[in-house]
Amino acid sequence: MFPAAPRYRLPGDKTPEKEAFWKTSEPVREVFREACRAAGIDYINPHSVRDTLMLLGLEMCANWEELKAWSQNLGHEKLDTSMVHYGKLDTNRQNALIQGLVRTDLTVREEQELLNRYRRLPPKKRASVLDILTLE
Repeated sequence: MFPAAPRYRLPGDKTPEKEAFWKTSEPVREVFREACRAAGIDYINPHSVRDTLMLLGLEMCANWEELKAWSQNLGHEKLDTSMVHYGKLDTNRQNALIQGLVRTDLTVREEQELLNRYRRLPPKKRASVLDILTLE
């Protein structure tokens, strides 16, 4: 979420380029504290945002490689760190997914290929596909 790279320094930071990396997570927490204070809301822990982002990644990523990139963008070297600490599903979602494993029509591979083809379509063609799929 906050990669350790010079381009992610705080605005106005006068620290020399070679010393600009955040060494601890405290600057991240301070950014969150200040943002919450400015918004007039209770403090939101950066890890709760990571949890939300990981759940979003689980919905958006189409394959393990995209999920690995998503995990790395959260600052984790290993995908299992993201999955163990932030990839928790609530019981209702878990049950729905298990029920969805009972398939009688498309195989997982066929379904994945259709989804990948859909994602590569330009927006207007995506809209047309959705129109066709929602006809009753």
